[in-house]
Amino acid sequence: MPPPLPASSNALRRALGSPQAPATLGCYLDFSCPFSAKMYTRLFSPKSAIKSKYVDSEKLRLEFYHQVQPWHPQSALMHEAAIAAGEVGGDDAFWKGAEALMENRERFTDTELVDKTRREVSAELAALVADACGLEKNEVLSLLELDPEAIARGEKNGGSKAIGLLKLSVKYGRQNGIHVSPTTTWNGLVVDTSSGWDDAAWSEFLDPLLEKAGKETPRL
Repeated sequence: MPPPLPASSNALRRALGSPQAPATLGCYLDFSCPFSAKMYTRLFSPKSAIKSKYVDSEKLRLEFYHQVQPWHPQSALMHEAAIAAGEVGGDDAFWKGAEALMENRERFTDTELVDKTRREVSAELAALVADACGLEKNEVLSLLELDPEAIARGEKNGGSKAIGLLKLSVKYGRQNGIHVSPTTTWNGLVVDTSSGWDDAAWSEFLDPLLEKAGKETPRL
């Protein structure tokens, strides 16, 4: 049996902005990473001035990629929670869930979770994203619990119902050599940026690239 493949060309990413935008900034982010949280707030948050200036005006498309760092054992569970929110409530729920996860990252650090079980952490995450998205907690939690179908097949490490998409996302990042979180790409190629940049620094980076992109002749 061949390995699983993404169901669609958009399965491995969540995007903000028009598909017709002349340029795309991809962001590989980890919900456990403080630097990823800073970049998310600067670029993806509903209150982001960068989003308002470039994304809402259809100059730029922003893409979010799951970048799980294995030295944060809770990271996979946090990303599964965002995926579960999106599965239950669609794009809007994913973004609201992601916002809540970034805003509450400090609740899910090593020191906060060291004495908690996986089931306890999953329940907290389900409650957090469900409340942020207006979803039923149990609907989200059902995707974070161990997959009963996998257990019935005799799998002892089958994971949750949300793990399949996360596995593909991790595979995609590894395939492309992504290691650091956050990592950014410009139209698919890795580019140096910083989570410490303010709005002025991001504008200084984006303006010349978007000016060039706007002059590019479309190619078939």
